[in-house]
Amino acid sequence: MREEASSKQWEKLYEVTCNLKALEPWKYFWDTQLIAIFLKDSEEPVFASIMGCGGNCYGISVYEGLEGLRDFDMIASTEETGIPPDYAMLEQSSLTCYFGDREEVPPDQKKIIKELGYKFRGRGEWPFYQSCMPRFVPCTPDAREVEVLTETFQNLFMAVRAVIEERIFVDWDKGEILWRAYNEKTGLWNMFAESIPMVEREYPLIVLQDEVLKRRLKKRPKVGTEISVDFAYVHASIELEEYERPISPLLFVTLDHASGMVLDMKMVNPEDSEIDVVLDFFVDYLQKNGRMLRLKARNPWVFAALQDICEECGIQLEKDELEEMDQIISEIREHMFENF
Repeated sequence: MREEASSKQWEKLYEVTCNLKALEPWKYFWDTQLIAIFLKDSEEPVFASIMGCGGNCYGISVYEGLEGLRDFDMIASTEETGIPPDYAMLEQSSLTCYFGDREEVPPDQKKIIKELGYKFRGRGEWPFYQSCMPRFVPCTPDAREVEVLTETFQNLFMAVRAVIEERIFVDWDKGEILWRAYNEKTGLWNMFAESIPMVEREYPLIVLQDEVLKRRLKKRPKVGTEISVDFAYVHASIELEEYERPISPLLFVTLDHASGMVLDMKMVNPEDSEIDVVLDFFVDYLQKNGRMLRLKARNPWVFAALQDICEECGIQLEKDELEEMDQIISEIREHMFENF
């Protein structure tokens, strides 16, 4: 059950946010130069990414634990992996404070600002906060998340000031990041430069255990079709009673490469597994149509689900940029209100 933050919690968060903003931390950090902070009573650190050094989007994102760091790595490495950036952005779990314009501030946060008596003037001066979770529309942080942001920003203020005052040196080029941790023995906060943990999102390969089904699929006739498959968010919002947050519809789209026609389009529920969605499509297609010649994809969940069974069935599984798929997805987004 969601617990809303109290006025006192929000007031403290706005106070530390304004203090941090006054340091203009984006003048001293690139968004890939992370600050790791062990909050009190936490087993894993939070990782803070400061945005704005390039002069576009100003803000601070907080990723909780090593799982959060994996999400950051997924976003930062989209050029290498081929995952579409808009997909990666909506697949992350994070807490972010942006500094934007008044019209960007959600109505509930405008109300909080007014009640607390804060006054912000000008473009890029209004702080607003987002809690991101895969399959859901970003929303205002709850009570726990406000506390995480507050404690993180309190410590981030001290870390940024230490860098500005040149009291600590971090060799970013050698893979170091800035760490801040509380020493219970001394009662002091320590800061030091150390390597970033090497993590990446895991997509475990699936081996189909049903030998009868496997033999049946291998016996299906070979057909000359080339099929493209992908997961894509449609940038919409759907409110359902069973979820506390509005869901951000995730589609699984299959495309016939020769005709450019959409074969199927399935909305993936928040509790659905990508692996199950991909395997259900694959098994159903082979049973109805036969073994396709080639299957193209770029999403790592597709490769995790199908690499083994495609080898078993003699089907070419290829990584592709899926430019035609991008066009189809763009058209779906333009007409999504007609389709949903």
